[in-house]
Amino acid sequence: MGSGRINSSIRLENLGSGQAGDLNISAQNILLERGGQINNQTFGLGTSGNIKVEASNIFSAIGAPEIAPAAYVSGSTTSSFNRGNAGNVSVTAREINILGGASIGSVTFGEGNGGNLIVNASELLRLNGVESRTIVSSTISISAFGTLGNGSGGQLNINSLTQ
Repeated sequence: MGSGRINSSIRLENLGSGQAGDLNISAQNILLERGGQINNQTFGLGTSGNIKVEASNIFSAIGAPEIAPAAYVSGSTTSSFNRGNAGNVSVTAREINILGGASIGSVTFGEGNGGNLIVNASELLRLNGVESRTIVSSTISISAFGTLGNGSGGQLNINSLTQ
C-alpha cells in the first residue's frame, strides 16, 4: 500500500478531436484503494475510449486518499467534459466490492453523452459505506450534469445473483 498522499491511476485522456483508445484490464484480483483509479476521459471534441475490467475472482474499490479525499475516490469511470462522448464501462468479477465512498460509473459534464455501465458479479455485489471525512457514499452510477451541458447519461445494467 502507498502512503495515500498521491493517488495511483491507470488513465487515458483525450484532449483532441480523435477517439481515445480502449483500456482493458484482466487479472485474478483487482484492488483499487486510497484513491486508486482506472479512468478514460475526454476533455475535447473526441470520444473517450471504453474501460473493460475483468477479475476472475475479486474486484474491489475502497475509499479515498489522505490528501484531497473528495477529489480522488477509488474506482473506475469514463468521463466527458466537452463535446466528446464518454466511453462505456464494464466490470466483471465473481465478487465486486464498492466500499468506503468508492465509485464506478460514467459521467458527462458537457455536451457529450455519458457511456453505458455494465456490472456483472457472478456471486456477490457489495455496495457499502461512506468516505468518513467527506461523507461521500459508495456509488454505481450514470450521471449527466445538464447545467453544464446537454449531454445524456448512458444506461446502467447490473447483473448479480446476490446484491
